[in-house]
Amino acid sequence: MNTPDATHVISAPEAAALAGITYRQLDHWARQGWVSPSVDRGRGRSARRLYSPDDVVRLAALRHFGGARADGALGRSVGALRLPEGDVLVVADADGTAECVPAARLRARVSRGGPYLVFDPAPLRARLAARAGGTEPARGRVRRSA
Repeated sequence: MNTPDATHVISAPEAAALAGITYRQLDHWARQGWVSPSVDRGRGRSARRLYSPDDVVRLAALRHFGGARADGALGRSVGALRLPEGDVLVVADADGTAECVPAARLRARVSRGGPYLVFDPAPLRARLAARAGGTEPARGRVRRSA
């Protein structure tokens, strides 16, 4: 099992918030086996599921593809993705497969034809890196202006 340092460990409620989904949606996808926590699966009554930044990116990709009503077909494929570092995009086909493609090769990849969906994890990865570095404001607090 993967064991990142403490700054890269994300609780289930935080993972859901960072990915832009509800905790209930996260729980459903975990039961489906689409995305499981790679840090700690949280077995037992009081155990907590702990996610890695890559797990959160997978959750956000599922949310993105779900907006196009494609999450059911892609769930297992997105959940199994290895997310390399660098400028990559997640490309999903109508047949329910997803793969990581270097951004520079996207045009060649989609020129094969057929419908496809593209998810860019770069903005979320930047937020996760800022969170790990302690430069992102705390989540969950609502700032109200007068």
